[in-house]
Amino acid sequence: MNKLLGSGGAALALALVGCGGSDNTGFPPGDGGSTGGAFSFGGTGAGTTGGGGGLAGAGGSSAGGGQAGAGGGLPTCQGWCDLPYPVPGHVCECHAGCQSQGSCCPDYESVCTPSTGGTGGGTGGIGGIGGIGGTGGTGAGGTGGTGGAISCAGHCGSSQPVPGSAPNCFCDSQCAQYNDCCADYLGVCGGGTGGAGGTGGVGGTGGVGGTGGVGGTGGTGGTGGVGGTGGATSVGLDIRADSNRDGVVDVSGNSDDSVEDVWNSQYGAVFLPNIDDDENKCPKGSSVTDAQLAACHDGNNSTIDGASDLLDIARLRLLAWPAAPSNATAKIDILPSGAINRVRLFKNVGGNWTAIASGATISNAELKSGLELGIEGRDVLRDSSWNGHLDVQVSMVTGGTGTDRVKMRMSPVALSHHVQPSTHTYVTPSNSSGSIAFRQDLAAACSGTPSAYTELPALGDQWTQDYFETGYVAMPKAGGQQHVIKVYFRSANFGGSNQLRSAGRVVYTYFRGPDRGGITQYDPNHPNSADTLNSFGNTETIPPFGNYPMGRILRGSTSSFYPDQSFEAMLTAQGIQPQVFVNTSWLAVAHVDETISFVRANSPRGWVMLVNDATLAKTMLEQAQAQGHGNVTMFTGKFWSNNTSATVTINQVLANTTVMSESAAAQTQVANQIAIIKGATGLTDAEIVKIPFLHNKSGGYSVAYQPGTVNGTYVANNVFAPPDPHGPVINGQDIFKQQMQQALSPYGITVKFVEDWDLYHRLLGEVHCGSNSDRQVTTKWWETGL
Repeated sequence: MNKLLGSGGAALALALVGCGGSDNTGFPPGDGGSTGGAFSFGGTGAGTTGGGGGLAGAGGSSAGGGQAGAGGGLPTCQGWCDLPYPVPGHVCECHAGCQSQGSCCPDYESVCTPSTGGTGGGTGGIGGIGGIGGTGGTGAGGTGGTGGAISCAGHCGSSQPVPGSAPNCFCDSQCAQYNDCCADYLGVCGGGTGGAGGTGGVGGTGGVGGTGGVGGTGGTGGTGGVGGTGGATSVGLDIRADSNRDGVVDVSGNSDDSVEDVWNSQYGAVFLPNIDDDENKCPKGSSVTDAQLAACHDGNNSTIDGASDLLDIARLRLLAWPAAPSNATAKIDILPSGAINRVRLFKNVGGNWTAIASGATISNAELKSGLELGIEGRDVLRDSSWNGHLDVQVSMVTGGTGTDRVKMRMSPVALSHHVQPSTHTYVTPSNSSGSIAFRQDLAAACSGTPSAYTELPALGDQWTQDYFETGYVAMPKAGGQQHVIKVYFRSANFGGSNQLRSAGRVVYTYFRGPDRGGITQYDPNHPNSADTLNSFGNTETIPPFGNYPMGRILRGSTSSFYPDQSFEAMLTAQGIQPQVFVNTSWLAVAHVDETISFVRANSPRGWVMLVNDATLAKTMLEQAQAQGHGNVTMFTGKFWSNNTSATVTINQVLANTTVMSESAAAQTQVANQIAIIKGATGLTDAEIVKIPFLHNKSGGYSVAYQPGTVNGTYVANNVFAPPDPHGPVINGQDIFKQQMQQALSPYGITVKFVEDWDLYHRLLGEVHCGSNSDRQVTTKWWETGL
């Protein structure tokens, strides 16, 4: 909102005070006092400045000569000079600081810092404008100097200035907004019956004659005095953004203007980090280096790359100020200074969008005609050196003083969570029989759901979950929608020789394009001993709850075994999904998806957590043994990676001391993970679904002995696709399949098992490790107020 007054020269005269009668022009009614509230500021130099006649209140009379009337409705500094608080009943002030803040009451200069008139042939001030009286006001017309009266008669509603007016005055519905109404606008085009005009002062050398006031009942309007050189003008700086988040910048009314200074769950303008590639200009060939892949995107150049790129630019509008003084110019700045190099401003010049720097000049012609602007983020938030908040400010440079500014925030990146409906389920193909079996079952699981089964290019890396992660940035769009750029993070995981895992290039070579961007962030010196934690099976998102409407990121980490700290800092910098860390150092692969997952539930929280329960698996086998099924086999017809047979009886499993010991240890470790998540979320035992499978030892660490059925992919609200457990079949049913189906049935979830033994399980992974998902954006992150 613009809260400022200009000072284009040596003198200023204010009129158009509200009247005591009905008023439909936007000015407040007066109090019905006896004298109209006009103010005249004397100029320095020889000659006398003519004061304007005030507006009479109802039943009062108007006198010229610049007296402040009690009934005019405007605030006065009389009796309030130098006090540190606003004038009672008003928002303006009368202390020295008000001039730099643009918050002075209109008569501050004349009452608290009066000018001293000189003698001799200097330059006079502007002639005063005769006031408009209230209904029933009477009074004698003032005696004016030279200069003709300008009237709105015959010009009401016209968008053109009244012929002969200088400076131009108008009689349309917008003149009050721009402070350039002709003097009799209220009386002729909708005001009350006029009171007496004020007495025009004797003008000095040069200048334009003021306008005579409208006569009241029985009175005659006085003729304005001869004006001086260079009068002052109310500043019309008004910059706006989509602060009310309806997807458009409102240029009429104040729906955006009234909330431009706030950021909360309801109001505050948003812009995007423009990291997509709308015209597919970025190179993708094998000869392109990792650094070149990561550096190319639309926010890294100073041009608008076509109509699609223009949709990624958040708009601002500097409203037209037709009455701007002829010597007025302004500038536009990004505040604070730390944000300047993080964003780019554009201005629309005849349909061509041109990049401009912070501090760029706004010309006099642009002030008068108005200006459309745009802003983009050059990159996502990478660390805590900037929080994404900024102000775009316009300030007068010449022809006046004052500023206007609007608050904005760049969209942080939100990671997707399981409860968001899946739109695509991704898998990396290969020619092996294990891959074919896996892909056939996963495609069948997706069939009939909104999730499109999608095969990525053959990359020689079957661990589709691990080398990229999905998220998004967004800003409001018209119609209550949101404009989204999907974001694909490349894993900070190394593939060898301290080089990034090559499959991660798919972020740029396959995904990046219109409304899709890629991000790489890593420290080449991160500890290789913990590099497995940088695979994205170790980056999951707890769905929304309580005070975390965007959920919380879940990762495995300890004080001595932790993911890449540069990537960690980037996740933290987003500020909307604080991280929760659990200990995964006891697991051979050390990923959180090995023991924990989430699915939708019809409950106040909206979801439940699936957790590995090795004790339940042991109990189920013991019960089967007690029922006489100890010789029933598990893993029938399967082989371990060293080609030894995996087929084993229930009796043999329960007698395997390594499996039993490691399963008991895993139960303790998972309980510790659950305790941390319960403490962070308030999750109750009733919101935890136990998923049974045992553990074994491998290289001194824990691995899933049975296929880890918690490690599945949630392909639809009603479909969960875990690995086939290959458990003992008793009475025609696999007891572990049956348990999982019964456990998820109360939530309306169908379980569709996927064959993953050869390609994933015996290589220490499962279905979730071999797949990935894009998900619908179901939350407007800005409504969280974060």
